[in-house]
Amino acid sequence: MPSYMRTRELLLLGARRCGAVQSLNHEPDPARRNIALRAWAWREFSGVQGASWWELTAAASSSVVVHALLALSACSSRDDIAEVNVIYVPWVCAVSTMLDSYVDQAKDLVGGDHSYVGHYSSAELAEQRMCELVRRSTCEMGSLRNGHRHAVVVACMIAMYLSNDSARTPAMSATTEHLIQAGGSLTKLLVPILRCWRIAYALRSA
Repeated sequence: MPSYMRTRELLLLGARRCGAVQSLNHEPDPARRNIALRAWAWREFSGVQGASWWELTAAASSSVVVHALLALSACSSRDDIAEVNVIYVPWVCAVSTMLDSYVDQAKDLVGGDHSYVGHYSSAELAEQRMCELVRRSTCEMGSLRNGHRHAVVVACMIAMYLSNDSARTPAMSATTEHLIQAGGSLTKLLVPILRCWRIAYALRSA
């Protein structure tokens, strides 16, 4: 991994944040958990604008940036590591966790687990904001070196979540369609392909 030393600091930061937030997420008292997560987000992301504390902690709980940085570590020479990290954290990582929370809403409600989507004041606001995050994540890929590769990864990630059976229930189908549209043409192409893949491998709700 010839570029590892260039990515090492951000890799360790991403892994540390992920572990810290996952630990806070397991606080059984919702009020104490939210207070701790909010304080952690403002301390850890003090310079980030345009995201709520739960979107920032959602981003920190995702390992997507770690995988992206590991891929860059394998390249012989990279000078865009900081630029990649800024787009993945918080935007792409937030999309990863928010969509995971979106498709798991019913399961989280039954199990009493922390729901990031549940922090929005209404279902309409949650849909609007998730669409904004999806659009921002997909659009900003174009500014990166080899941005088409990042765009494929992000579109696949979005399509994988939205091809889940739980995203296609009558109560969620309209929002799911809006999220697919926000993901752009590649996401729209990939969703039916991944639906077929899920059916073929009996992974419709995985």
